[in-house]
Amino acid sequence: MVWGEPAAHAREWGHLFHCDRCRERYLALSILHQALHSSLSAYSLAFPQSPASAAARTIRLQPLQTGTRGVSSSPRLAAKGEQPDDPYLVSSFANAEAGLIGRLLYHRCTRHLTLYLIAESDRTTEGLKVTLDDGCLTGYSDRQGCIEFGEQPERSFEKMEITTPRGVYDLSRTTSLSAAGDDKQQLILPGPPRAEIDLTIDRQPQGIRYIITRSGGASIPEADELDIVGITSKRILPVKTHKGVALLLVEPDEEMLKIHIY
Repeated sequence: MVWGEPAAHAREWGHLFHCDRCRERYLALSILHQALHSSLSAYSLAFPQSPASAAARTIRLQPLQTGTRGVSSSPRLAAKGEQPDDPYLVSSFANAEAGLIGRLLYHRCTRHLTLYLIAESDRTTEGLKVTLDDGCLTGYSDRQGCIEFGEQPERSFEKMEITTPRGVYDLSRTTSLSAAGDDKQQLILPGPPRAEIDLTIDRQPQGIRYIITRSGGASIPEADELDIVGITSKRILPVKTHKGVALLLVEPDEEMLKIHIY
């Protein structure tokens, strides 16, 4: 199925019938498609080539009232019918201007909470900071736009905010490191507060080390330490600088794709 084309072949409907993940994604896209009466704006979350910086932006997603306080049992395809004992609670949030939808799935049996971020194909949902209810929960989305919050108490969420990074190192097209294995790139983060960042790439037998250093880090207040998110071919690596320094280590069988700085 293609975004904006609601028609589906019998084979695709059959897949949606059996695959919970794809079914929830299809339902979320359907909600967003119905919410947007015109084409999405030119607003884009696409990140330029590394290194690049910009003022962080906060995108607020509004709850879609599908039930009491924005939470309802997950809808099912007509072929499957309504299930009053559905184990999922689903909350949906959307921002039409940004072309984003956030969908929270809470499994009553396992008590696990999962967030899916969905956007048009030319917009990225990886490595974004997501905050629920003013900091009640915070996480960073993986390459599929998913955040696993783990086991949580059952509750309703009223607010969802997405924050874009202040700086991005796009390493997906970085040329191979030399035998010595050393490389350095500098990035200036706009204020407030302004910050100068150095990224040092060091190849070691056990993997590649990515060292992020902030100028004057030893004298930086703890409240001004930076959140660093490494996006690899296998996982998300969130760390926080300590006295202006952070270390990301990737294994030999994985590749660092991007580093986001918040």
